[in-house]
Amino acid sequence: MTIKLYELRGKDPKFLWSSNPWKARMCLNLKGIEFESIPLTYPEIHANLPNILHKDKGCTVPVLVDDENVIQDSFEIAQYVDKKFPGASIFQGNIALHEFIYNWFAEIKGTLFKLVILDIADKLDDESKKYYIKKNTALYGDLKTAALKDRDENVKGIQKNLNLLFGNLKKNAFLSGETTGWTDITLASFLYMIKLANEDVFNEAIASTDQELFKGWWNNMSKLLK
Repeated sequence: MTIKLYELRGKDPKFLWSSNPWKARMCLNLKGIEFESIPLTYPEIHANLPNILHKDKGCTVPVLVDDENVIQDSFEIAQYVDKKFPGASIFQGNIALHEFIYNWFAEIKGTLFKLVILDIADKLDDESKKYYIKKNTALYGDLKTAALKDRDENVKGIQKNLNLLFGNLKKNAFLSGETTGWTDITLASFLYMIKLANEDVFNEAIASTDQELFKGWWNNMSKLLK
C-alpha cells in the first residue's frame, strides 16, 4: 500500500506552503521513500481528517498514513520514518540534540513568520483565508501591525541568529554534522516556506550570512525540497 502524506495547500493546489508538511516530505525524500501527496485546504482538512485521525479536535497536517499506521505531526512522522525505513539517519543517534536545536530555532520562527504573514494570506482560497486570518489574529493581533511593527529590528535579530546557526557550516557541510539531519530539515523547510511566500523577505533574512557557505548548504537541501 502506498504511503499517503496529507499536506496543506493554497489557492493553487501546487502551492504547498506550510513548513510542517515540508519537514515530513523532506524526511521521506531523504530516505528515498515513494509516497502519494494529498494536498488539502483548511476546509478540506476540517472535513476529512477527523475520520482519518478518529478525533474531532486538533486535526492538523502533516498526517502520514502507512497501512494501518496513522501518524500526525512532523516530529512524530520523522521518528516513525527513521525507525521503520533504512538509509540515511534523520536523527543520527542523537535525537535530544536535534530537539534542543529545534526548540532554540523556535524562538525566532514567530518573528520570521510575521514578515510573510500577509503574503501567505493572499495565496489562499477565500474560506482558508478567513480561517487563517482568524487563527493568526488570535496569536499575533492585527496581522498588518504584526508584520510591520519593529520590522527593521526584527530583521536584524533574525539575521544575527541565522548567522550564529550557519556559522556551523564552517566546520561541516550540514548543520547536523557530516550528513543531512533533522536540524537541517527543520530550518530548510521553514526558510522554504518564507521563500515561497515572498522571495524578497527570504533574501533579506539570509543577507548577512556567508553567502558561499549558505549557497552550498541550500543547494544540498533543495534536493529534498521536491
